[in-house]
Amino acid sequence: MKKYFSLLLVLLLIVSATLPAAASAKHTNKGKEIALSKQLKAISKNTYRYFEDFTDKKTGLTNDAVRMDNGEINAQKFTSPTNIAMYMMSTISAEEVGLISREEAVTNIEKTLNSLKDMEKWNGLFYNWYYTEDATLMTDWGQFISTVDNGWLSAGLVVVGQAYPELYEETHALVEDMDYSTLYTPEVGQMRGDMM
Repeated sequence: MKKYFSLLLVLLLIVSATLPAAASAKHTNKGKEIALSKQLKAISKNTYRYFEDFTDKKTGLTNDAVRMDNGEINAQKFTSPTNIAMYMMSTISAEEVGLISREEAVTNIEKTLNSLKDMEKWNGLFYNWYYTEDATLMTDWGQFISTVDNGWLSAGLVVVGQAYPELYEETHALVEDMDYSTLYTPEVGQMRGDMM
C-alpha cells in the first residue's frame, strides 16, 4: 500500500510541476501571437497606404512606381494588368483586416472595373501599359500583350468576384472575354510569353 501511495504521490508531483510550465508556455505563445498580429497589421497598413496615395481617384488605376528625384516624389503615371490585379487584391485584404470598410473597398474596385471595361484590348486581353489618369493605352514602349500580366489580372478578377458577389457579373464578363487561345502554340503545347 505504501508503494502505491508513493507512486501516486510522485505522479501528482510530476503532473503539478508540468502544469504551470504548460500554462506559462501557452501565455508566452499568446503574447508572441498578439505581437506578431500587431506587427503584421502595421505592415499591412503601410503597404495599403501606397495604394491609397498612388491610385488615381477617378480611374482606380495604381501608378506603376514612385521615384524620388532630388527629394521630390515623381509618380510614374502608368500601370500594367499586374499592378491592377495587385491593387484589387490589396483592397480586398485591406477590408478583411479592417483598414477600410466593405463599402469603401467595393466602391474603389468598381472604379477600377469601370476603367477596365473601357480600356483598349486585343482579343479581350489587356495590353501591358496604360496611363492611370485616363486609362488610355500607353504606346511609348510599343504595344504588347503579356500572358503573365493578363494571368495576374484574371486571377485578381476571380478573387474580386469571389470576395464581393455583387461584382461577380462584371468580373466574370471581363475574364470570359479574355481569349488566351490566341497566345497558345499547340505544336509545342505552351503559351507564348507575350504577343506584339
